[in-house]
Amino acid sequence: MYTAAHTLIHWDCMAVFIFRKTQNQDQVKKILTCILFVSVSASAQNALQQMVAAEKAFAAFTEKHTVKEGFLLYMDSAGVLFRNGKAVRAIDVFAKQPATAGVLNWKPDFAVMGSSGDMGISSGPYSFRQTMNDTVVSAGHFSSVWIRKGNGEWKNRVDLGVNYDKNIPQNQESFFETLSADNTSGTMVADFFPAEQAFIEAVSAGDRKKIITMLTDHSRWLLDQFAPFDGKSSIEKALQQLPANIQFRENTRLRSAAGDLVCIYGSAVSGDKISAYIHVWGLQADGWKLLLQTIK
Repeated sequence: MYTAAHTLIHWDCMAVFIFRKTQNQDQVKKILTCILFVSVSASAQNALQQMVAAEKAFAAFTEKHTVKEGFLLYMDSAGVLFRNGKAVRAIDVFAKQPATAGVLNWKPDFAVMGSSGDMGISSGPYSFRQTMNDTVVSAGHFSSVWIRKGNGEWKNRVDLGVNYDKNIPQNQESFFETLSADNTSGTMVADFFPAEQAFIEAVSAGDRKKIITMLTDHSRWLLDQFAPFDGKSSIEKALQQLPANIQFRENTRLRSAAGDLVCIYGSAVSGDKISAYIHVWGLQADGWKLLLQTIK
């Protein structure tokens, strides 16, 4: 496995070699900066592939065994699911319940990795049937936040999905992205905090134009009982489906080591109804953007 330690060792060796060849410190700095950027980018891209592979392995294992066994194996020890709009420790939930029959199948068709390669998100369609030979009983889309542990293993830290009509056609397109390390320089990382608050205020005010500026062409919103809303034009339609007077009450905030990928989860309250929500923000060249919102 190629680690950060390997990167530093290679960096030191390359610095000595280049300096001996050029004897020009300014030129050495420029060359090494370029080399480091390429190295970090390649490492993060590799992390994206590893995370997607972990998601697929999670699905394959669960399909062959039981939902209980799958979640106990792949969820992080601090990983959470949501019950009645509140976060609960996944291991505690599955440890108490018996293994039940049924086949849960899913696959990622959307994934984003932070530039430091230690935290990412994935999303995609899922289906449930009693046996492999039965028809689909229920369907929907999942969203997961993955973290890389110290030993290089990937674990599911946050898991929340929505349900919708099993007969809704599935989107065949996929989107996978690694955030650029270029965007983590300067003060842009610290600017995340007002971004979330500005989004909440825009939702409260019904300011559609403001909300759209906080999205990318590949942002995804998952709302219960609806197929995924992908991209700005689709999400603009989703704004009509948001619960009236919704209030986002933050529970926990997770951040990648580079600070360019942030996950917030908590309870979304509208009147007497309490739902769970996930907001995932990514730092782009033009500022913080809401990459994923899931409300269930």
